[in-house]
Amino acid sequence: MKFKEAEFGRLVFGDKEFREDLVVSNGEAYPRGPREDNHLITLSELKSYLKSGTRKVVVGNGFMGALRVSQDARKFLAENNIELVVTDSKKAIELYNSEKDKKGVLAIIHSTC
Repeated sequence: MKFKEAEFGRLVFGDKEFREDLVVSNGEAYPRGPREDNHLITLSELKSYLKSGTRKVVVGNGFMGALRVSQDARKFLAENNIELVVTDSKKAIELYNSEKDKKGVLAIIHSTC
């Protein structure tokens, strides 16, 4: 499945509309879960989304670049040879949609700022 639409505060993945941050793993989308900080992906939050075989993490940092990835999360990904791409949410969605093999690709998309 792919993202079909993205605008401030609204994401459409497949046939489902979401009005919150979204996590996509192995073709399944679900709301971004409980977190310590709405604008920071911590290592513990990141680990809660990672599955065996994850090779790439695409982070959409919002429509104004507000979402950040903590240094310890970045270090963990680098140490485990998992590629990290952080860009604005529209570009992140384009990158996710362009992946031919989405297995092993985790997307975390900030839906607002």
